[in-house]
Amino acid sequence: MITIDKNIVPKVSIIVPIYNVEKYINRCIKSILSQTIKEIEVILVNDGSTDNSGNIAEEFARMDNRIQVIHKVNGGLSTARNAGLEIATGEYLLFVDSDDWLDNDSIETIYNNAIEFNADIVAFDYRRVFEDEKNKIQEKCLNLREELIDFKQITLEDYVLEYLLKNGHGHEVWNKLYKRTMINNNNINFVNNKEVFAEDFLFNLCVLCHVKKIKVIHNSFYNYLQRPESLMNSKKPFIIQRYAKLYDHFITHVKKNNRIDDFGASLGIIYYCLLRWGLLISLKQNEKFSQISNQLKYFVNLGSNKEQIYNIKDKNVGKFGNFYCRLLIRERFSTIIRLEFANYYISTRIKSSKKKVKKCR
Repeated sequence: MITIDKNIVPKVSIIVPIYNVEKYINRCIKSILSQTIKEIEVILVNDGSTDNSGNIAEEFARMDNRIQVIHKVNGGLSTARNAGLEIATGEYLLFVDSDDWLDNDSIETIYNNAIEFNADIVAFDYRRVFEDEKNKIQEKCLNLREELIDFKQITLEDYVLEYLLKNGHGHEVWNKLYKRTMINNNNINFVNNKEVFAEDFLFNLCVLCHVKKIKVIHNSFYNYLQRPESLMNSKKPFIIQRYAKLYDHFITHVKKNNRIDDFGASLGIIYYCLLRWGLLISLKQNEKFSQISNQLKYFVNLGSNKEQIYNIKDKNVGKFGNFYCRLLIRERFSTIIRLEFANYYISTRIKSSKKKVKKCR
């Protein structure tokens, strides 16, 4: 049995939400316990699993006193992570999904960077591992470069436009280390993923209101398993409506913390991107035009959303985006859907043609 003095404050709290992953959970937990850094706290949150996942977690806890196991009624990924946040005591927080795993020296390297640069967030790269393709690996999914982002030298508006919306550092939480006091002192948690889509993205948007420094590491430390039956590959009902609620939560947090001016025009661009992302996913899922139209109306009219359309600048969205926004203001939803469908259809046909050309070669 491994025993660590409980009076020592952990350097990192690792929160692992668990739900019916008995096939994968051993690899995940072993990768955490084998880390070169030993002063860690591992919080395994069993979110009402119906398989043997909870028992496996308890077995590991009996062998290592750095592990705490929480058993709760099933409530989804967000509620499981929040349960872990409530009891975490480490200097920093790391989230790991239970079917993924870490490289052995990753946490020590990430933590040392956080301390050296006094960073509120450390972002690092990851690799995709495709289960249905005999564990084919895609390295450096974000292609990050080593850098220190100091918000005394870059505005929030510029960061959103140059990094966030270009997926520069990833929208996920599991490829980042977070200073725990920043999260706790500002009451940041995960909104239920049944209410919003992309709860990780919302979490990171809210965190941005309070960040002073982000350290970026180019290394791929995280192994992200791509499973055909995973949550990410499932159908996403009412996606536009859930993106609308995401934006509403975000703008409420921004206003509460008096950061409207700091985000500037990027607030309108975030709004525009969320709406178009949701619309594209709805079309890919073959949803009825009438259902999509109702969701667009909900998006535009929820809370103070509509005012953000007027903050969108031509230089950031171009002539097409500007025309798109005018249609939104006039609530010409059927025209927008047809426009987006035509755009999606044409781009799909072009991609298909390129694949055929490659095969011919």
